[in-house]
Amino acid sequence: MIKSVFILLLALFFTGGVRAQKSFSVTIKLDSGINPQKVRYRYYNGSGTVLLPDTFGNRQIILLKDQYYSPLASFNVSYNDGPKTYYSNDFFVDNKPAIISLYFKPNDDDQLLYSTLINATPVYDTVANKTWSELQTFMADQSVARENQAFDDFLNQNKGFARNDSLKRIFNGFYKRRLNRTMLFLKRYADDYFSFWYFIQQVAQVGSVLKDDKPYLKQQLAYIKAVFPAKFTASFEGERLIKAYEDAVK
Repeated sequence: MIKSVFILLLALFFTGGVRAQKSFSVTIKLDSGINPQKVRYRYYNGSGTVLLPDTFGNRQIILLKDQYYSPLASFNVSYNDGPKTYYSNDFFVDNKPAIISLYFKPNDDDQLLYSTLINATPVYDTVANKTWSELQTFMADQSVARENQAFDDFLNQNKGFARNDSLKRIFNGFYKRRLNRTMLFLKRYADDYFSFWYFIQQVAQVGSVLKDDKPYLKQQLAYIKAVFPAKFTASFEGERLIKAYEDAVK
């Protein structure tokens, strides 16, 4: 199969005179067993998540370049192997040229696998990311085993809970307790950028499930200001996050 290189340069415009000081360059190489037309790319640059347009065709080598406003940029690559079967992986990169070689093999973790990583770190790898490994252990601790099972049972038995106010209240209770436990863990590693990134990606409720729960948004806003260091909260990324919360709780 003929391989070609596609270079995507995204010039993002931001108001307020913001200037990025760092740029990333990521080369993604797809194994011949991957259908390029079923691969989707997105990245988070500290300002927002950029969904890349489906303009890559059959190209199996792709070069992505852009600026980023956070300590690290993060990439998500997902692959659709069937109507409802998705495999994906996430990577941190910095301003060093990165190379990520991917291949596909069905697996229980639904991960899009990699054979080569240069200047890229797999976010959800328990060896490469010790904080993630410890978070997994903390969230599955025996002390919350009954709570976790009850939440799983609720979700399995109430597929349409979102259409029932009583069931939604029960869900919200479970969900908040899980979020709060995650926040308890992240507080231990507040100086680690992964913790701040993970809060933004997986825990923050601005524009998410609990977006209308102003008391809970206020609780999370207070947590952000009290827990994370100024190197995160006073950065462009952190200021945007705090402003989003402040606007939401007005």
